[in-house]
Amino acid sequence: MKSFGVLVATMLLFTSSVHGEAQADFSIKPNGKLSHTEANLGDVICLFTYSAHGGTDELWKISLISAGEKEYVCTIERPSQTSYLYFHTYSASILGHSIESAEVFDNNGAVLQNEEFVIGDGAVKPISQGVNVVKIKFTAKEKSKKSKKSKKN
Repeated sequence: MKSFGVLVATMLLFTSSVHGEAQADFSIKPNGKLSHTEANLGDVICLFTYSAHGGTDELWKISLISAGEKEYVCTIERPSQTSYLYFHTYSASILGHSIESAEVFDNNGAVLQNEEFVIGDGAVKPISQGVNVVKIKFTAKEKSKKSKKSKKN
C-alpha cells in the first residue's frame, strides 16, 4: 500500500509539472565556480548558468510556467530574502526559445534599467561583473522554424 501511495504522489507531481508549472529549489555557493540549474516542463528547459561570490550559500528557486501556446515565463529568485551574493556572470534562457521581455530586480525590489542587463543570443545576461540581483524574470516564445521554399528556374 505504501508503494501505491508513492506511485500516486509521483504521478501527480509529474502531471502537475507537465501541464503548466515546474519549479525547483537550488543552492548558490559563492565559490566563483561556473554552475547551472534548470527547470523542465516536458521538453521545455529553463537554464540558469552562473558564477557568484560573497556572502554564504543561499537557497534560490527556479520556476517555469506555461503562459500560452508556445510561450513560457521563467523566474529565478531568492524568495523573500535579501541576497548577499554578487554574480561574476549569469545567463538565463529557455532553450530553443527567443526572449520577448525580461525584468531583473535588485535587493530593494526595484527593476534594474536596461543598461544593466542585455537580452542577446537567446539569454538574459548582465552587462558588467559583480551584479547583485535577487530576481530574474523573463518571457520567451518558441523560435519559429523557417520554411524552406523551393526555387523554380
